[in-house]
Amino acid sequence: MSLLTHGDQKYQSNTLVGDVAEWNALRVEQRHNIGPGRQNCVGRNCTELVYILLGHARVRPTGDGHAQEGMARAGTSWLVPVSHETLLELDGSVDCLLIFLPAKLLEDSAVADGIDPAATQLAYAGGFNDPALVRIGTACMV
Repeated sequence: MSLLTHGDQKYQSNTLVGDVAEWNALRVEQRHNIGPGRQNCVGRNCTELVYILLGHARVRPTGDGHAQEGMARAGTSWLVPVSHETLLELDGSVDCLLIFLPAKLLEDSAVADGIDPAATQLAYAGGFNDPALVRIGTACMV
């Protein structure tokens, strides 16, 4: 069974590039020209890792009652936990790689490491650079 994701519903005015890479517990999409404006932050059941391939935009996400602002540019990443965002605005266009991970995968990983999943949560983080993600993003560019 495929992982149910939300890329088509969340990102307005964009193009899905090539085929989707998909497994039971992972889905990878490359999206072109996610344009400026408000995006549709639908309720989600998976964690989203966004890697910016091209373009730049000021990003204004709101979630869990906190508003943030940052710059999305090639090489930056954004970690969006399950159902975190309630509002997302961009002031420019970006191309990105979206990696969707099911919440259950992260819960199972916590248990395997002796961590109670109910006692912890992923933090929303944006605008960071990670060398491993740079390698993955570069390899996945079509």
